[in-house]
Amino acid sequence: MPVIDELGRLGVRYLYLLGGEPLPLLNRGLLDVVRRGKERGMF
Repeated sequence: MPVIDELGRLGVRYLYLLGGEPLPLLNRGLLDVVRRGKERGMF
């Protein structure tokens, strides 16, 4: 995920995911985004 990786390189510490219903997004990669952010040291 290039965007998450770039945010990590820039030193972003907090990743806010706002809006919408999260359940339909689980099958579309929401957990991958969260996991990648955690790997890059984001909260």
